[in-house]
Amino acid sequence: MTGWRKPDADSLFRSVDATWPPHRIWQQDGWTFRDGRGGGKRVSAATLATAPDRADTEVAVRIMAEMDQPDLFMIRPQDVALDRQLSETGYTVIDPVTVLVAPLSAMTREAPTRVPLFVQEPTRDMAEVWRAGGIGPARLDIMRRCTLTKTCVALKEDGHTAAVAFTACDDGLVMCHAVEVLAGFRRRGLGRDIMLAILDWARGQQAHSISVLTTRANTAALTLYDGMGMGEITGYHYRIRSN
Repeated sequence: MTGWRKPDADSLFRSVDATWPPHRIWQQDGWTFRDGRGGGKRVSAATLATAPDRADTEVAVRIMAEMDQPDLFMIRPQDVALDRQLSETGYTVIDPVTVLVAPLSAMTREAPTRVPLFVQEPTRDMAEVWRAGGIGPARLDIMRRCTLTKTCVALKEDGHTAAVAFTACDDGLVMCHAVEVLAGFRRRGLGRDIMLAILDWARGQQAHSISVLTTRANTAALTLYDGMGMGEITGYHYRIRSN
């Protein structure tokens, strides 16, 4: 689209770390390490910071073990050689993820049918919805430590908090995380409504783009985001050592 600053893959990966931040992130011995403090793979995986022939995977394994984290590597499109090396040494693929993006100017201005609640920090009711979806206290801590302009958004249905999401704005890119709808309230349009609420919030931040991450196995989410006009720009998967 004319005038749209289409994010490239590198900027998207930087925004992932900025909007869903590890407890600590640093570079050492050719790697980028993340201390996740139990917050899941995205904030715990190591990534290459240099050419693969200059980075020793055993050094990375040792440092992750010192953090009491599994030896987990995030593989981006440019990490073909590392992917092959890890495959040959007994690491298996888990959780392929797609990163979807769209220009905000091309997205619908349709209003959600429910009135959204926007708050800076997760509320108790929001935490219950996230907990039901496997998003526990360590991931709520990620939301709290994000220092960017951010919001937690919730929708109610039949008097219950039924859908939640977390989003933050990084240099004009709004990135959505932890979009969750309670199982008993799915197929009622809550997922679409919460995305419509996020779009409205994003326009208030003068953002130029919106992005969301989801596993390729989550076909319901992929159908929703595709129907709203979001397309894949990049993706990644993890490799972890087989038992």
